[in-house]
Amino acid sequence: IELASAPYIEMLLQWLKCGSVDDPFNEFVVMSDSSIDMVEKLRKSGYVMDGDEWNSMFTINEENVVQHLISSFGSSSSEELSQLVLQTGKYWNAVRQCQSSLVKEIREEEEDDDSSPRSQLNSGSMALAQFIRRANQRSSASLIQLMVQDFKLMDTLNTFKRYFLLYQGDFFVHFLDAAEDELLQELSDVSRGRVQNWLSLSVQLTDADQDETWPGLKRDKDVHHDASMGGPLSPDGIRCEFALQSVVDHLDEIHAAGGGIGTSNARTPSRQGYEATKGLIGVEAFMLDFPVVPFPTSLVFSKRVMKSYQLIFRHLFFAKHVERRLVGIWLDHQLLREFGSLRAALGPTYCLRQRMLHFLQNLVYFMMFEVIQPNWLKMETTISAFVAEACEQENKQSKTLDDILDVHNECHQVS
Repeated sequence: IELASAPYIEMLLQWLKCGSVDDPFNEFVVMSDSSIDMVEKLRKSGYVMDGDEWNSMFTINEENVVQHLISSFGSSSSEELSQLVLQTGKYWNAVRQCQSSLVKEIREEEEDDDSSPRSQLNSGSMALAQFIRRANQRSSASLIQLMVQDFKLMDTLNTFKRYFLLYQGDFFVHFLDAAEDELLQELSDVSRGRVQNWLSLSVQLTDADQDETWPGLKRDKDVHHDASMGGPLSPDGIRCEFALQSVVDHLDEIHAAGGGIGTSNARTPSRQGYEATKGLIGVEAFMLDFPVVPFPTSLVFSKRVMKSYQLIFRHLFFAKHVERRLVGIWLDHQLLREFGSLRAALGPTYCLRQRMLHFLQNLVYFMMFEVIQPNWLKMETTISAFVAEACEQENKQSKTLDDILDVHNECHQVS
């Protein structure tokens, strides 16, 4: 039995310690949809793997799950065992693809680890179970440490909050002061080059103001920052994009994909107003984007997650734009105070404007401070606790990267 199981144990060891699969006869519990060599070639050629692509690279081959090992995990099912093995190798695979000084240290630590499951299958399945659990804990802790310390996950989250969730108020003011007239045109007439130029300038002004206000956050502007080599995503990488459909149509498509009424079906009376519009204007279609999110940051900010942030941004941006326009109308109305004869005639107009402004201000406050802010603070607290647990090697129940991804996804979905 020991000789017959040797090839399988070798594949298991290679997967649990390196995150690579060498299975020419399709005998291992993990199937690779793309060879590791091809992934490394794509990475060297400048290709950046998305988090969704990474998640689908490896899958479980149920036929090759060794039933002899299931009992070693107590009451755990074969699905839980398979997921634990799959998760461990995927984490090591992600660590191998990172370009960071910390990766070398992690690899050296793993090479110095003499623990091996080669002889543990026959000596007792419990020993092998303990080896798999330790390997899972080390791989998870190494990847989380890499993302938090080298790639500054929390700083990147703060960047998304400042710009995609519009918590950097001066950025919104700087940008619309320059680009509002351009964005009020039909989408086909908007100059993307000018909008991008104003966007970049607004980001630079915002960062400069923040550096003066918070000297401890100041970064060296003269040093070129490459997030793929470590560090947070820089706001300088933000680019403008324009959607081809309204937020309502986009939400209808998502709802239809989940089994709801599609956009081609009859709409409610409140939706009929969208039929009469000629098309989108720039301010309705404008959104932010990070065209390239380096690995492993892309595990958290995948294309699917980026779309969620963009939907939230478009909704907030348009609401704050309407609020800004109503404030402008209020300023215009102040100029009419000298004309007493008009005040009585324009009374209903003043009342309507004030009610609209009151509603918009309360709506924006509710979205940002009653919905987004509490969920964001809860997410930050939970992720910080997960990171602390993962760094404690003696903690056998420490959280994994998947737990962090679940918390992050729940936050922006609830928001």
